[in-house]
Amino acid sequence: IFRTCRAGSGNARLRQMLHNAFPALFPSGGNGNSMLTASVLLGMMILPTIIGPTESALRSVSESYYEGSLALGATKERSIFVVMLPAAKSGILAAVVLGIGRAIGETMAVTFIIGNTYQLDSASLYMPGNSITSALANEFAEAESGLHVAALMELGLILFVLFSVLLVPVRYRAEGSIYEHLKGSASASWFMRLISIK
Repeated sequence: IFRTCRAGSGNARLRQMLHNAFPALFPSGGNGNSMLTASVLLGMMILPTIIGPTESALRSVSESYYEGSLALGATKERSIFVVMLPAAKSGILAAVVLGIGRAIGETMAVTFIIGNTYQLDSASLYMPGNSITSALANEFAEAESGLHVAALMELGLILFVLFSVLLVPVRYRAEGSIYEHLKGSASASWFMRLISIK
């Protein structure tokens, strides 16, 4: 996967097509170390993490739901999208959150392929960049000054807050009880609007 993303002929053709369509975002040249390559790699890496639990969630739904929907005259597609998916939505939501959490926390694959630079010369997705986890992996062992260590600690705190913002509302929403947790709290109204509870 790594070699295909960096130097494969298919990637070269794709880059040429994207350059012709969007020259500002996809300039020609480069060695393959870019934010786009890291994004494609992460997308491929998290697919099994999402697909496995999603499949388990769908298999755990009773077949009588599907058969009853067909018996009432619904098509197979409508039975899947209207009956099966809503019945398995908590498991699917958990799978998506697990995949996003893995993408946010992935370190070494991104470190090897993103380019590890803080200088963004343009808005191009083919420019090398950096991520929070890559910065922590590359610089924490070599940090000497108190300011450098403090900056890396702040990056770790930002990563922790990102995970918390991602996981806490989803946990309560999956349980269907966040409204009871927040009901009666005037200061929580912004939070309820954030997660779109009606």
